[in-house]
Amino acid sequence: MGASQNKPLKNWKLLYEAAVLECDRAKLLERIAEAEKAIAEEAVILMREGTDGVERHSLEDAMQVLEDLKRRDLWESAIQEAKRLRDEIEKLKTPRYDAEHCRLAETKLRNLPDTEKDPSVQNGSTGHTDSA
Repeated sequence: MGASQNKPLKNWKLLYEAAVLECDRAKLLERIAEAEKAIAEEAVILMREGTDGVERHSLEDAMQVLEDLKRRDLWESAIQEAKRLRDEIEKLKTPRYDAEHCRLAETKLRNLPDTEKDPSVQNGSTGHTDSA
């Protein structure tokens, strides 16, 4: 192989390793795409040269690993979204006592008739008897 053909081979391997070792989920899909492109370019070179199956098999294996990484990332994203939605649903089930709810409760309490505010006040009676 000439020097120009060693560069793509080295390039795809470096990009592949960078994708496999990437820990930042925000960068993972970008790294996978770069590696896949480099692997595809290398595959074209190998086909043109009529190279043996060992190198092509390495490329196929690498592409499969990258595909598995994408599926795992998608699965993890789906799990995180499901957890987020579950938490949102739980929040909706739990009564909220924020400032607005408190103001509404106070307003309702102020508007209640006196008999509902204080059960000892019934039928206009204050508990005192007139001595007339």
